[in-house]
Amino acid sequence: LTGTLTISGNNGAVITGSPVSLSGTALAPPTVRFTGESGTGTLTLSTQTLDFGNGVNGTVINTLTITVSGASVTFAPPTVANTGGGIVGNNPNPYSLGGPTATPCTGTKASGATCTISVNFNRGNNNTKTGTLSIPYSGGSGSPAVLNMTGS
Repeated sequence: LTGTLTISGNNGAVITGSPVSLSGTALAPPTVRFTGESGTGTLTLSTQTLDFGNGVNGTVINTLTITVSGASVTFAPPTVANTGGGIVGNNPNPYSLGGPTATPCTGTKASGATCTISVNFNRGNNNTKTGTLSIPYSGGSGSPAVLNMTGS
C-alpha cells in the first residue's frame, strides 16, 4: 500500500516538507485452519477485532463475516462475554448477539459459503468495555475461534 499525507496549517497553506510519502503492508484477514469430516479447510474472518468505537449512550451493532474454504464446517451457536469495563445498568454484559443476520453462522456451511454474526453493544456509559466473541466449530483443535471486542 502506498499513499501521501499532506499537512496544512489553519490558513490552508501546505506545511514545509509536506506531502510525505507513506508505504506499508496490508494485514491479511485473520484465518483459522480446521480439519473437518470432508477434509482440511480455512475460516477467513472479516476482521481481527470488533471495535465499537466511542460515542453517545445507546446500542451499536457490529458484524463479522466468516468465509469457509477448503472443506465444510459445522458451527455451534456463538457466544459473547464481558471481560472488563463494568456493568451497564442492570446488565452485567454490554455485549449481546442479535441484529439482522441474513446468513447466521450456525449449522453446517459448505466450502465457499459465507455467514454473518451480528453483535449488539450497549454503551450505557463512557467506560471502556472489553469482551470476546467465541465461535465454536467442529473439526478443529483451535475451536473456538475467539475475537476481542472493545467499545466505550
